[in-house]
Amino acid sequence: MLLSGSFILAFGLYNIHSQSGVTEGGVLGLILLLDHWFGLSPSISSLVMNAACYVLGLRVLGWSFIVRSGVASLSFSAFYAILERFPRLWTGIAEMPLLAAVVGAIFVGGGVGICVLAGGAPGGDDALAMSVGKLLRCNVQWVYLAADIVVLLASLSYIPLRRIAYSLLTVVLSGAIVSFCSADSLATLSVPADVVPPHAVNPVITMAAVNAAHITFVFTWGKFHLLIFSFLLLHSFLEPRQGFGTGRRNRRRSC
Repeated sequence: MLLSGSFILAFGLYNIHSQSGVTEGGVLGLILLLDHWFGLSPSISSLVMNAACYVLGLRVLGWSFIVRSGVASLSFSAFYAILERFPRLWTGIAEMPLLAAVVGAIFVGGGVGICVLAGGAPGGDDALAMSVGKLLRCNVQWVYLAADIVVLLASLSYIPLRRIAYSLLTVVLSGAIVSFCSADSLATLSVPADVVPPHAVNPVITMAAVNAAHITFVFTWGKFHLLIFSFLLLHSFLEPRQGFGTGRRNRRRSC
């Protein structure tokens, strides 16, 4: 399950997010930003950033969760590196940002959700959020929110403001899909959203706590994100359609 989830995530990021101008929050959005500006392959940047987050979260999450997440992260990097050897599919999706936001959220949410069911996470966001939340003694959902806002604001350096609205939509949808995938674990364990298990050794209990925070985050901020999305989408009709560039690396290839 870890391998299949990692492949689905890599497939979605490569064929949809990287060429549509629709991004994600957290580590996923950051690796897309680095890919655009510096031509740094997500197969490399994700591995480095996830490793740093896992080291930071080791004491909080426990070895069992870290090992499973490490397998998922390595698999994602390997699959993305393989996909980069092939032409992208659906090259016209850059002209359909709403479709890209929905389909991209399905791939990201489905891929991460499958990994969650297997007791791991392909991204370092969870490890980082739980570690920072414990360090600052704040609810994990606020750490998720802060990470998403910082990355989305940084993404304005290459994505138009109106296109960021679609990114807000995909963040909400993908988060909801991940939460849906882990609903059974949460229903049986009933772990509160503000609980961060110290020195957790059971990956299922650990992920239940993580995704309880995800659920709270999705439903608390979902309406806020969708409101901004609706407002910016309305304004987008006043602006002519423009294609979206896929980054310096890809522009150099076309020269």
